[in-house]
Amino acid sequence: MARRPHGRQRDRRDRHPRGRAGRGRTALGRERQAGRSGTRRRPLLRGCPVAVRGHRADGVQDRLAPDGRLASAIGRRTRRISTTSQRSLTGRPEGHGYDSGVPLYKEQGVVLRSVKLGEADKIVTVMTQGSGKVRAVAKGIRKTTSRFGARLEPFTHVSLMVYRGRGSLDTVSQAEIVSPFRALRGDLGLFAAGETMLEAVDKVAEEHERNVRLFMLLLTGMRALDARPADPAAVAESFLLKLLSLSGFHPALTTCAVCGAPAPERFASGLGGAVCRADADLDAGPASLEALDFLATLGGTGLLEAGDVRADNEVRRESRALLFGFTEYHLERRMKSLPILARSLAT
Repeated sequence: MARRPHGRQRDRRDRHPRGRAGRGRTALGRERQAGRSGTRRRPLLRGCPVAVRGHRADGVQDRLAPDGRLASAIGRRTRRISTTSQRSLTGRPEGHGYDSGVPLYKEQGVVLRSVKLGEADKIVTVMTQGSGKVRAVAKGIRKTTSRFGARLEPFTHVSLMVYRGRGSLDTVSQAEIVSPFRALRGDLGLFAAGETMLEAVDKVAEEHERNVRLFMLLLTGMRALDARPADPAAVAESFLLKLLSLSGFHPALTTCAVCGAPAPERFASGLGGAVCRADADLDAGPASLEALDFLATLGGTGLLEAGDVRADNEVRRESRALLFGFTEYHLERRMKSLPILARSLAT
């Protein structure tokens, strides 16, 4: 009987009686055997006894890096999917043409007021033609090297390029002066009348609600004051009457607001203007026919001609008190500029 070899003389086949196929070997042993025979196999993934074969993601054959990680095939597929989704959302591939989703819009308007913000910024309130009242941040406007300069000061008619913000504040990107209205800054009477117009519009206008008629009324009032009228306060009073009419609060001046009787002798803001004695309540005060006629004349005269309307000082004082009280009652706000306008009229 032939003896089987031992030690180094033993053949490799004899060490594995299960055959050349290597059934029962470990994965590490099969990998070593493949390295000796010169054939290259896929590297193994951690925790997986065999190499990943036939696995496909999104129709692309996965590639395995030497350290067992997936190659960049899926990354390339993801980039193609993102580009396709962007094209489906915007209607055009990335980098071609203007994207309508960018919140940038161009407007023209009159600057109503400005408030300091931080160390170098300002919050500017502008009455625009197409977007109503807009509150926007002008960054760096208070610096000496600011590109805005004095373009966003009150009374200025400007053309703006604005970025729409996520909240209530937008951001001014560019500003160009259309008309500076310099005459309003050099005279107390013109300044008081102009400030009354700006404050009244700021109280009435709503943010981002288009009101072209209100914008045109304000722009016409600024132009009337810039022409240096003889009586700037009369222009401001005429502006207030037209603003009340535009807001739906036009006062009754020639007939009773309750019964329509002519020649009213009382005035009550809560009842809508002039009233007769029979319909007057406890809050109604006396009102002369001259003062009511003067207010009616101002209401029916254009802003460019209102500065030429003349009246006695007593009539002016009485009509001014009636109009200012009626305006603050229906706007439900106190106006700080009205006392300044009254002082300018007294001088």
